[in-house]
Amino acid sequence: MIFYFGGKYNGKLDLVLKKYNKSLYFDIKKNNLSNLFNFEIINNIDEIVNYLLINKIDPISFISNNLEKIKNKVIIGNIITNGVVPIEKHLRLLRDNVGSVFKLITSHSEEVFQVYYGIEVKIK
Repeated sequence: MIFYFGGKYNGKLDLVLKKYNKSLYFDIKKNNLSNLFNFEIINNIDEIVNYLLINKIDPISFISNNLEKIKNKVIIGNIITNGVVPIEKHLRLLRDNVGSVFKLITSHSEEVFQVYYGIEVKIK
């Protein structure tokens, strides 16, 4: 597993598609969750966490139970855990779960990169 994370609109997806010479990727806004494991690149893992929470599925359990299926994937996530803690309960839950999912993914990733404006910085 390879994990890329960074701020929203910082060029993560473009960088990954170009680096791995791919054009197809999974995005929960365009694809059904049942197709998640059919793609080599999984974009916006934070939005998948939101989808899971809305549908009353525990994101940590979902990712943990599917680690074998994502071990060869490139995963991209947006940092939403910085800054002021949201007042709205769902947004706090989302923020906490995204942080936990990022920790889980990072611990199982062979490589981890933070992306700043289209430039990758290797963390692990």
